Amino acid sequence: AVNGYARGEHPPGRTVAPTREPYLAAHNMLLAHALAAARLRKMQAARPTDQRALISLGVHADWREALSGSEADADAAQRSMAFTLGWMAAPLYTGAYPPAMRAALGDALPSFTAEQAALLRNSSDFFALQHYSTLMVSRPNATFPPLPETSFYAAEGVRWHSTRGARKNSLGWDIAPFGLYKLLKHIDETYQPRGGIVITESGFPSRGDDAAPHEATRDTARVCYLKRYLQAVHRAMGEGVPVRGYFVWSLLDAAEWEHGFGTRFGLVRVEPGTLARQPKASAVFYTRAVKAGGFNASDGECNATTQAAPRFRAEGAQLQAVVNASRGGTPSLEVSRTMLLRTVRLPPPPRPPARG
Repeated sequence: AVNGYARGEHPPGRTVAPTREPYLAAHNMLLAHALAAARLRKMQAARPTDQRALISLGVHADWREALSGSEADADAAQRSMAFTLGWMAAPLYTGAYPPAMRAALGDALPSFTAEQAALLRNSSDFFALQHYSTLMVSRPNATFPPLPETSFYAAEGVRWHSTRGARKNSLGWDIAPFGLYKLLKHIDETYQPRGGIVITESGFPSRGDDAAPHEATRDTARVCYLKRYLQAVHRAMGEGVPVRGYFVWSLLDAAEWEHGFGTRFGLVRVEPGTLARQPKASAVFYTRAVKAGGFNASDGECNATTQAAPRFRAEGAQLQAVVNASRGGTPSLEVSRTMLLRTVRLPPPPRPPARG
């Protein structure tokens, strides 16, 4: 909705009414989901419960952290979350847009009929979350004045800032695992979604067009990202948040919108031209972590705000050795044993309370 009808970066590339068309587009997306969910449930009503498809709508949301401890910045962070997460999530669970959006946008924000609201409420069998990064926000002031009224983002009434001390990925997004932990807690407390939360997208972009294949597969920064973000998920689960799954974006390098193959998210490298596939170190790490039910991570290793520790660089070399060994078939017993020793099982999180 935003990239297609405000920024003009994605199809259909419109920028003629950035303060109105994005809300109409999102409104129609929500209605389409609600109608499709109702139709699908009717079609499969006669099937056994375990043979029915689960339905959800992916909600993309960064976490928005207050820049300071002031009440003004705290209010700005709450309003920013309403305009990002709440824009799509609130209708799915309450049948209405967040009050902060209605107050700021008035008639520019469409309304749902009572029938539409009823279709929307609980139209998702689980909360499908897409998350990559975190921003800090503040109330506009003399240093950071409000955005022009013609900007799509003006109605939100905040100014964005980089997360203090965080590294950035190749697209300029802040790497801030704490944001995922806070976002999961916020979703659970605000919406208590039936079926729990499934993170359907989360990943790390890197530049890859100019790198030689053997260099491009040594993606230790992506392994670090996955480790830290999975630790944030585990922390939330340990506090009772019912996270049911985590899907890495993406399995393969893909043509990423306007970035093409210049930005790569894949666990497996795809060679332009030949489309040959080559597992990266992150593919090996994630495979091992899933099989073992956990992974090894020490304090200071992969810290998002510091250089990678020498120990982790050594681990990256071991991961690459597995990739190299796998090209000719099964890794040697010695290599496999080395990698298995690098994984440990994390204690299972407490079982979340049952939800009606």
